[in-house]
Amino acid sequence: SSELEGDPAGANQAGIGGISVFASGIWAAHNSPAGLAKIVQPMAGLFVENRFLLKELCFNAAAFAIPVSNGGMAIAISQLGINQYNNLFAGFAYGRSFGENFSAGIRFDYYQVSYGSEYGKGSAVSFEAGLQWQINEKTGLALSVFNPIKAKYQCTPPQEIPSLWRTGVSFKPISDLQLLFQTERSSCDGYTFRYGVEYTMTEQIYLRAGYSTNPSGISFGCGYSFSAFTIDIATKWHQTLGFSPQGSLIYKL
Repeated sequence: SSELEGDPAGANQAGIGGISVFASGIWAAHNSPAGLAKIVQPMAGLFVENRFLLKELCFNAAAFAIPVSNGGMAIAISQLGINQYNNLFAGFAYGRSFGENFSAGIRFDYYQVSYGSEYGKGSAVSFEAGLQWQINEKTGLALSVFNPIKAKYQCTPPQEIPSLWRTGVSFKPISDLQLLFQTERSSCDGYTFRYGVEYTMTEQIYLRAGYSTNPSGISFGCGYSFSAFTIDIATKWHQTLGFSPQGSLIYKL
């Protein structure tokens, strides 16, 4: 699952350097459950990423969300397959608002990993929790913690799932331009810093770019909304491994 790889689901997040703590709407189900507080109508989303243009390295994700009083609930599923290796994720998430500017959420996770017939498979249960706080019109803060209990796959030998701590700050110098920064710490890979920018060209068109470290890579993308649909496309570029194109579709029911 992308949660394990440290990369978010949703091409809008991918376009801004993989910044995920500010996710709102449907992809908050995968990225930051606090963002489900902004769900106002039922919606479904599909996401696909072709990592480094290798057909064996396809990451697929889906989510379905509905509004409830003061917030939203969602189901999130994803699958990452590489030859014999297969990683499945399913989560149930809930986010709610506390006043106009503060929201919190939690997601309960189930993971299953399979290493092919020789190595068997294992599963694990964990959770993610998050907060989002819009301090004023220009500035926002967000925080999420994934797998703080350091759950391991119950296989031989037991494989640790990384715990991830993410914090972010967003700033809007003008109403159509958002600058974003996220730092994350993984129990396996240490620190990663992510920088992103999103420009709202019209009410329907969004332009995005980003940069991330560990490993360093640049990303760019765009989004287009029409009637009940939103289409986002993005690509990440790694200087050694090349491009990872991504696309997502959101449908408001």
